[in-house]
Amino acid sequence: MNKSIIVALIIANIAFSNAAFLKSSKKEVPQFTVFNQLEQIESNEFGKKILDTIALQMKNKSPLSDIARMLAEIRQDLILQEHEADNLHSQQEHECEEEITEYARRIDEAQVARDDAETEILLLHAEISNLENDIRG
Repeated sequence: MNKSIIVALIIANIAFSNAAFLKSSKKEVPQFTVFNQLEQIESNEFGKKILDTIALQMKNKSPLSDIARMLAEIRQDLILQEHEADNLHSQQEHECEEEITEYARRIDEAQVARDDAETEILLLHAEISNLENDIRG
């Protein structure tokens, strides 16, 4: 039984070592032992649920192949979710870039309209001054 628990824990470790919830922002390559990795998995809510599920299946004497299959399915699901999230993020970035470009175009248009209006105002003030001079003189 001890051997099978260790095998299951190693399988869990391998399956989740690349999962999104274990990714670190650090650039260094950690040299964790299996137990340190298991502690890291257990410290995460999702990882703890997986380990609890494995423990429950081990307690119910499920075959290791079933547990390994379940872990592989979870891993594939996580990879798919990450891929979908990356695609959505890319799409949203593209939409934001398009909106920024459109706002910049509208700002440029508004600045040109403002400049034209200021020029028109100066011309009208000059014309008003000329008309006032004509009226007086």
